[in-house]
Amino acid sequence: MIADATAVALPVPERSSNKVLASRSLRDLLLVFVLTIPLGIVAAILGAGDRDRMSSGLALAIGAGTLLIMCAVAIRRIQRTPEFARSLRESLVVPPKAFLPVSLACGAALSAAGWAYEQAARALLGDGAVRYVEVEQMLRSGGWVLAVAISQIALLAPAAEELLFRGCMFGAFLREGSIRFGVPFTAALFAVSHIPMFALMPYYFGVGIALAWLYRRNGTLLAPFAAHALNNALASVHFLLTGG
Repeated sequence: MIADATAVALPVPERSSNKVLASRSLRDLLLVFVLTIPLGIVAAILGAGDRDRMSSGLALAIGAGTLLIMCAVAIRRIQRTPEFARSLRESLVVPPKAFLPVSLACGAALSAAGWAYEQAARALLGDGAVRYVEVEQMLRSGGWVLAVAISQIALLAPAAEELLFRGCMFGAFLREGSIRFGVPFTAALFAVSHIPMFALMPYYFGVGIALAWLYRRNGTLLAPFAAHALNNALASVHFLLTGG
C-alpha cells in the first residue's frame, strides 16, 4: 500500500537550550537556598550566634529540614517533567551487579581524595576553613542522635542530593545530549550547595563531575548514590575514629 503523500508529519519535540536548562537548574538551587533561610535564622537564634554552641539535636533537625527541602524541590521538578519521572522509574530496576563494583571503587577513591584535599586545606588555611560545625555536632553526640546522624549523612543526604543534582539537573542536560556543558555546570551547582565549607568547594566540584559520569555511564541514579553514600560513610567513620 502506498502511503498517503498528504499525511501530516508529527511535530518534533522542541529541544531545550543550555540557557533554558541552566536557568531552570539555577532557579531550583535558589529555591532551596531561599527555603532554608528560616532554618539558618532558627540556628542563629538558638545557638546564640555561635555555631559551636549548637546542640546536636538542633543540628540534626536543621540537616533533616534541608534534605526535605531538597527532596521537595526535586519532586516539584519531577512532577513538571514526565519524561524524567519515567526514566527514573526505569533506572531503579537496573541490577546492582551492573554498576556496584565501579560505584564502590569510585566512592572509595573520592573519600581518599577528600581526605588528602582536606589535609592540604588545613595546612594552608587552618582548621576553621574545612569545618562543617553542624555535622561535627551530630557526630560528637551519642545514642540515638548519633545513629540518626549517620543514617542522615550516609543515606538520606546522598539520596536527596543525587535526586536533585544528578537526577533533575544533570538528567535534563543528559536527555538533551548536552553533556559537555551539563557535567561541569551541575558540578559547579553541587559545589555551591556546600558553601558552608567554602575551602572544600573545588573538591566538591570534582565529586560532582565523578558522580555525573557514573550516572551517564550506568544509566541509573543508584550508581552515583552508591558512590556518594560510601564516600559520606567513610568520612563519618574517619571523623569518629580521629575526632576531625
